[in-house]
Amino acid sequence: MKTRKNPIAEYKRLTAEIAMTIKDIQTGLHHHAWQQDADPSWGLVGDLGHYQDQLKEVADQLNQRGEYHPDNRSTDYRENQR
Repeated sequence: MKTRKNPIAEYKRLTAEIAMTIKDIQTGLHHHAWQQDADPSWGLVGDLGHYQDQLKEVADQLNQRGEYHPDNRSTDYRENQR
């Protein structure tokens, strides 16, 4: 049988991991900007647009914006299947 972890400790651990991931993303963006300055290309611009879309999706989920806003959620299961 699995022992369940303390939710407070798990929340703190995950928060710390997210903070590390955000720092890692900032480092990657800095390196990406250096690459663009050294050798400009539309490929790097496309990469950055893709990353921005993914991060915006996460931010919208976390902050309940757009399609994730409670007013935009259907309570009918069948409607969510369309």
